[in-house]
Amino acid sequence: MKNGEFSFTLPVDEPYMVSIGDDHTGGKVFFVEPGTIFFNGVKNLHEANIHSSAPNSLNNQLADLEQRITHANGGSILAIQDSLAAAMKRKDRVKVEELKERVEKGEALMKAEIISFIRQHPSSHASAFLLPAIYDKKNPEESLALFKSLSLEVQTSDLGQHFMSLTVPKNTIAVGFKAPAFALDHNNRKLTLDQFRGKVVLLEFWASWCAPCLKDMPELIKIADSHKRQGFEVLAISLDVDDEKMQKAMDKYQMPFIHYTDLKGWYSHLAEKYNVNAIPYNFLIDQEGNIAAINVKGAELTEKLASLLK
Repeated sequence: MKNGEFSFTLPVDEPYMVSIGDDHTGGKVFFVEPGTIFFNGVKNLHEANIHSSAPNSLNNQLADLEQRITHANGGSILAIQDSLAAAMKRKDRVKVEELKERVEKGEALMKAEIISFIRQHPSSHASAFLLPAIYDKKNPEESLALFKSLSLEVQTSDLGQHFMSLTVPKNTIAVGFKAPAFALDHNNRKLTLDQFRGKVVLLEFWASWCAPCLKDMPELIKIADSHKRQGFEVLAISLDVDDEKMQKAMDKYQMPFIHYTDLKGWYSHLAEKYNVNAIPYNFLIDQEGNIAAINVKGAELTEKLASLLK
């Protein structure tokens, strides 16, 4: 801090979330985005005002949304919840009931405003950021439908993938257990996991929009080429929704794999069957159809193959 001011510069590829703060105030969360972000605070960091010079700024969109919700609700929900906690501590039953009703109405209002915002901003990363706030595990259809309405860029962003990770059960498929059976339509013929008995199979989940997937691809191709004669196959499951982009990636890297996609992205039936909620992700399946390793690559994959393909 110099004369009550500070500044710093951060790189921007796609917008991402950061926070400024400490353990006492909780800080302030905001988007790093192109342009200059003005961070103005007087007393508490979490109460600071943020304004960005970027066109169609995500920070400005969220600030406007927060203001609308606060104004319509007659105060912030957090402040009302704090008042409720204090009333409960005092055992003021009348005040507790009054504040409970305000919190309930405020949460309903906030949800309605967020849904309206997402519908109006399908190409905004802010929409993906807001989705977890309205996600209901008992009734996920509404928020999942909103997610599907977002642009492909937003769906495949880190924020979009984070939301999807909330909606898919944590991976319970374990090493040593049978790999879930499947049947695929591949080149006009049915392909099943049983057909690979006697071979070691790597079920590799990837997508053309996934930079880490493409970064790992050259090494995986080398490993596949050097072990194919020993009985090693890679079954590449694409979570793309755009066939042209997927084909371009396959041509660029000349992937010598068995390929499959149903162009449903995260809703691919194989991704759902294997509870995949992030990529790149893979399952190494041995000659008997058992899972030998999960999410292995590079030297670790080579080592595993050496022990399986003796």
